[in-house]
Amino acid sequence: MENDEKIMEAVRKLVYYSAAGSIVLLEGNGETKKIVLRDAIREIRKNWNVIYIGKKYKDNWEIEELLLGSNGFFKGIIFGVMPRERVLVINTPEAISAKNLDRIRYFYDENNLKSVIIATEDASIINKFPEALKNRIGNRIIKI
Repeated sequence: MENDEKIMEAVRKLVYYSAAGSIVLLEGNGETKKIVLRDAIREIRKNWNVIYIGKKYKDNWEIEELLLGSNGFFKGIIFGVMPRERVLVINTPEAISAKNLDRIRYFYDENNLKSVIIATEDASIINKFPEALKNRIGNRIIKI
């Protein structure tokens, strides 16, 4: 019962931070992290488009291509129109290149990304992030 309450509270916080347009770090492991992400994404998708980066992406993804692709084939891919207010969920932060970290911050500042959720098993990964991104995360670290 107590675990269910922790999960529900973490989901509420993620949805709130997404609606508020924040960058947040979710620390947890195993099934609990998976449930929190699944339920939060389900709620967030009611209002915003979500770009999910999971284990299949490894380290060979570019945030700009994912953003353009999320805007549809003609509008995004053919005409290069950047979307607005996407929610980016990264479940493999180990696979974020330095270039992508900088681009995520840029697209967040430009409002192409409404919010960013970075899910990890170890919050110390934040030490690898550029200072500008750390500042945008601030104290928004949810531990489950």
